[in-house]
Amino acid sequence: MSRLAEPRRVLADGGKLKEVDFSVNDCHEVVPMLDRIIERCKHENNPVGYFAALYRLTTEKIVAAIDAGKFQDNARMAELDLVFARRYLHAVERHFNGKMVSQAWHMSLIAAGRVE
Repeated sequence: MSRLAEPRRVLADGGKLKEVDFSVNDCHEVVPMLDRIIERCKHENNPVGYFAALYRLTTEKIVAAIDAGKFQDNARMAELDLVFARRYLHAVERHFNGKMVSQAWHMSLIAAGRVE
């Protein structure tokens, strides 16, 4: 089972919390996960959502290019997209739940919350 398979609470429509599985098995599943993070961040006024929003736009373009066969090795690009998504979703899940993340993710997630 993936490290991300444990369900976590995020905002659903109407602002109510529901359980969501943060695991992804295909690059097409990433955008809906990012939408959930973005919605939660909007509700909580959490700046972590800014990267999620940018990452969502990038992921949409990458997935569309994979689907259109634009890359020299589409399967490899899909795997790269999925590997990064799993790492990002795992870090955000742990951050939202007050758990430790790697130093690189910690610095970026903490820095997102700083207002200078």
